[in-house]
Amino acid sequence: MIPESSGLNHNELIQEINKIKVTKPLTREAIIHNPTDLSVIKNEKSRAVIGIDATHCAVFYTDEIKAEKEYEALRSAAKIGIAPQVFGRKGTYVVMEPIHAPTLADYLANSSITLDLTKQLLQLLHDFEKIGFTRSDQKPEYIYMMPDNSLKVVNLYRHNRLPAKTLPKRIMRGMGSQLALFLQYVKKLELDTYRRWRKHPDFNSVLLKAKEVSKLKGST
Repeated sequence: MIPESSGLNHNELIQEINKIKVTKPLTREAIIHNPTDLSVIKNEKSRAVIGIDATHCAVFYTDEIKAEKEYEALRSAAKIGIAPQVFGRKGTYVVMEPIHAPTLADYLANSSITLDLTKQLLQLLHDFEKIGFTRSDQKPEYIYMMPDNSLKVVNLYRHNRLPAKTLPKRIMRGMGSQLALFLQYVKKLELDTYRRWRKHPDFNSVLLKAKEVSKLKGST
């Protein structure tokens, strides 16, 4: 359900949201056509987030298929508390609870990975498997560190694609220079998981990618 907001009734608000269009060129972030007074919260490569009110936002994708996949994935993840609440989908957008919290990427830019945070990330990957996601991974930019110390994720529409991906390449690459410490903690907490990752044919290439990410961050 979409709430009344900014003095508009339900139908008027839907009409305003429906005026917003998002397109995605191959080499650029999303382009937003927004002739309304609703504010753009985020503009990313794969989605755009439009604020509705303090407890609702509309997340736009470039087509209805992606929007539907995101809606279903978020619903599944929200049931076990690892995604924000979702209220509905219409056309190319999903109405959901906005997240007011730093991302894992924000945290890693200023702080060191810890044993407790590693434990939370491992549990998040297990939760992905529990609800049937075939991709046990996510970019740090889409993992939010909530005030209650829980983790919530968004941008999940690719997580039900086959084949299964069991090495968390995106998390590992996002660790940058902290990857070695992260892996030490994984080894301490879940030795079998660590061994499985080490045996993956892409493990060494991911280590190199993490080093490249670290160098790029160091040069900015």
